[in-house]
Amino acid sequence: MTITTLVTIIILAITVEALIEYGKLIFGKTINWKQIAAIAVSILLAFGAQVDLFAVVGVKFIIPYLGIILTGIIFSRGANYTADFIKLLQNKVSNSTVITDVEKNE
Repeated sequence: MTITTLVTIIILAITVEALIEYGKLIFGKTINWKQIAAIAVSILLAFGAQVDLFAVVGVKFIIPYLGIILTGIIFSRGANYTADFIKLLQNKVSNSTVITDVEKNE
């Protein structure tokens, strides 16, 4: 298993966890309009900025704009959650560079 595959699995798992947690928060005993607003604003911002974290790691969806929508949902989880996610991506890019450099030197 390559590091890219592992990072992709982790990113998708984080996304699923975010969606499940939001489902519980939004559709629990009552509808949580604050969470719905946070998701809507975050998705709008992701579209406005054309930010797709999934494309950064090479995940291509067959559904247009799904990566941007899911990126917005990740952003809506909050600054700490998003910062952790971005650190994961930065580590992936750093590790890929190191692996590539090592392979070039061999």
